[in-house]
Amino acid sequence: MSKITDQNYLKDYSRQFAKKICSRFFEEKEFIEGGEIADLNPCRQLNLLIIKELFGRWQSDTAKLRQSPYFDFNKPQVEEAFITFKNALSNAIKVSRADFEPLVAVAVAEAILLAVDPERFFTSEIEKGKEMPEVYFSENKRYIKWRSEVWQSLQQQTEQGTDKEGLYKELNRWLGKESDQETLPLLEQLEKTLPINHSRLFPNEGERSPLPALQIESKPSPITPEDEVDAPSVETSYGGIDPALAWARFEKAEYGLMQGSINQLSKDIAINQRFMFTKSLFAGDPERMQHALEKIDSMDNFMDAVEMLNEKYVQTLEWDVNSEEVQELLQMIFRKFESDK
Repeated sequence: MSKITDQNYLKDYSRQFAKKICSRFFEEKEFIEGGEIADLNPCRQLNLLIIKELFGRWQSDTAKLRQSPYFDFNKPQVEEAFITFKNALSNAIKVSRADFEPLVAVAVAEAILLAVDPERFFTSEIEKGKEMPEVYFSENKRYIKWRSEVWQSLQQQTEQGTDKEGLYKELNRWLGKESDQETLPLLEQLEKTLPINHSRLFPNEGERSPLPALQIESKPSPITPEDEVDAPSVETSYGGIDPALAWARFEKAEYGLMQGSINQLSKDIAINQRFMFTKSLFAGDPERMQHALEKIDSMDNFMDAVEMLNEKYVQTLEWDVNSEEVQELLQMIFRKFESDK
């Protein structure tokens, strides 16, 4: 596979791309809010990488705050207040162009690397997650739609306790399987916004022929056998969620490595999950989502919690019950009630 040899052009292209889409968006707006980022560009992978970069920087900032020598963040009341504070912030994302445009430029460069130089992209991700690889690959899985099978394979390795050297071996196993036939349609999703000069991006290979017709949709791909092995649909005959099937699915061996139980969904879910659930499942209404989580917390068991979702949300908000977002919410509900079975 071709690899980028002109890093200066990659940076220049990423900055021009970011400037173009930000000029368009901020022409009439001073700030961009959380829900708007997911629909910023026709390339869904790019939008997800922007969100990933935003949350990554946010997590870095909050981690620095916890290192302050002047406060005890280990006290339960402080920890609880800190979580509440972060949850409130997750529903109040508001970024100016000056702060947002650099995030976009980084995400554009990451998207191009993911498309044409996955070795460099995934090597960087392994290094980013080296402190807590299992947590890192699990929490960031939702942001990777291109070459998701590589991410999933690395994630499975982290769940088995594979060290960094083992992750590199697993990555090398995948590298010879990619081809330009798979790469070029990915680039075309970006070129809809700004054409790429291939003779500059790959100066050692000369000018390339025009890109083939786009064959990869920007909307989520359906779950394939590689994504879920023997994973049955959780849908009932009336379009709701079958709680018994859902429970059986998460009880299967492949879910046995899920990390820890959840005490209160309304307080314990991660910031990026709040962002995703609010936008994808609760029509962008954070209060509606919080009420649903509190209602789940008040239920006695998994079956009752799922039936409550069927009654109040699945039909009303037209959920795709086999979507990634619904499955992740169900998995978290399972973790809450699994220890009580």
